[in-house]
Amino acid sequence: GVLLKKQQFHPQRELEFDDLFLNLKPGCATPTMMMRTDIVRKVGGYDSQLKVEDVYIQLKICEAGYKIISINDICSYYRIHDNNMHKDYRFMIENVLQTFAHFKDRKNYQLAVNKFLESMFLKVARKDKKLAWEIFTRIQPKKFSSKLFRGLIKMAF
Repeated sequence: GVLLKKQQFHPQRELEFDDLFLNLKPGCATPTMMMRTDIVRKVGGYDSQLKVEDVYIQLKICEAGYKIISINDICSYYRIHDNNMHKDYRFMIENVLQTFAHFKDRKNYQLAVNKFLESMFLKVARKDKKLAWEIFTRIQPKKFSSKLFRGLIKMAF
């Protein structure tokens, strides 16, 4: 693999539910996650109906009161190609929102959905204006964020 120019190194950090759900801290690299089997079983395991099960299991583990520790070492390389799942923005949006729906009783649910949609809006604003507009119409912000503003500028130019 090749180190990406955009790859960021984050300090070691402890992640709790809101850190992940509200994207307050960068998550951990899923391909290198190690979890205790007894904890995965205790939280009910993976949901085989979900396509982004890594997000789900991390949230379930943290919701149960456990912390996820992310280290700052490079443990793997990610191969970039045209079929990377994270490049299929519609797929990612629908499936992350489907995962988030499992946590709709959390008090910050709508905030988490908005933050995720704002992030995706900013990501696609220049690449796919039609999808960006669809995302924009789904956001229910309480205030106009800098991400929304930057995304609108990207869409315009």
